Amino acid sequence: MDIRDRHFDPMCSEEWILFVQSNELTSEELCWIYCCGLVGRSLLTDQENMPSATKAFLYCGMNPNQLVLNNKQEEEQENKWYNIPLIEATRIEDDSAGAESLKLLLDHGGDPNTVHEFGDFTENVFEFYVEDEFANGPDLDCGSFYGLLLCAAYGGKYRNGYIPFTMLIEEPISIFKDYDRYWYEYEQSENYSSTLYVIEKETGKRVAQYH
Repeated sequence: MDIRDRHFDPMCSEEWILFVQSNELTSEELCWIYCCGLVGRSLLTDQENMPSATKAFLYCGMNPNQLVLNNKQEEEQENKWYNIPLIEATRIEDDSAGAESLKLLLDHGGDPNTVHEFGDFTENVFEFYVEDEFANGPDLDCGSFYGLLLCAAYGGKYRNGYIPFTMLIEEPISIFKDYDRYWYEYEQSENYSSTLYVIEKETGKRVAQYH
């Protein structure tokens, strides 16, 4: 049976972990359950434990760069809407758990430069988080901001090679792997444009400029 035809009831993280450990599932099947089940259909009842589920799915063989379609009908569509763990991880309601899950995916081979089709658009994962910033700034939630920061820390860039961060301290951009040390602030100019700065939470020091 196609995994997309199977009915799943909402379960807690422990139950999902037991399920994936007890069944022989391909990377694509694991990815579909992770993206379209746990997140897309809100089948994870304790979203604060998403990192535990992420670890289990990775251990069982899920490729964090795997692209999957939500249902079989989309296979016939011209503009396909793919799901990928590197994006879906931060779509859960518990933003802090989403950020930690994204870091786990990146630590286990996730590539923020993975290209996918997203409706009518083709972009890479990093560019998706850039679009999140444009759409939601200056009120970014944790998932959007940490998604942008983590993808940059793990080598994310525009497909033309451009990296939209300038470090303001003598440290590499990889310091943002410790994402929870940082937050952001916007500076509004007289012409109503704004600049996003990455700041160190503890000191308030500006460590990078995003442009």
